Amino acid sequence: MKIQLKNVKYAAFASEETACFEADIWVDGKKEGHVRNDGHGGCNWIEPMSLHDRIEAYAKTLPPMKLEFGGKVHEMEHSADSYISEILEDHLQEKELKKLLKAHLVGRRPDGAIIKTRKLTPVQMEQFCKAKVPMGEPKDKVVVLNYLPFEKALALYRGAPA
Repeated sequence: MKIQLKNVKYAAFASEETACFEADIWVDGKKEGHVRNDGHGGCNWIEPMSLHDRIEAYAKTLPPMKLEFGGKVHEMEHSADSYISEILEDHLQEKELKKLLKAHLVGRRPDGAIIKTRKLTPVQMEQFCKAKVPMGEPKDKVVVLNYLPFEKALALYRGAPA
């Protein structure tokens, strides 16, 4: 089952306890329903309810999420709510990285920290990318995300091992 969010409308200014958003839910390439959250700490509202139930059943088949808090790693079973929130977070990170890569050289240090240059003009971006200019000193071993295929850059941006 491939679940996607499309036509995402996200309101960062209205997000308090949870993400304030609305989106269409597509399953296996077909629009199946809608999801929304008012951003005040409640669960995602998935309509129709039959779609919620299908996503809930699918989410239960996924490996447990690993969450770190209190200095310990905890496992938590997926739900329709957590799975939709995860898809939304992935969508927002992808959108953010695309925006950064247009006007900045973006790098990832060996410690996992993401760094970026000041805003560059399109001409400067073209020159730096064509020359594959490194970031920092060679000893720093900064991986410049602009020089990688987007999917690889996105994985590193999200924290995958280099």
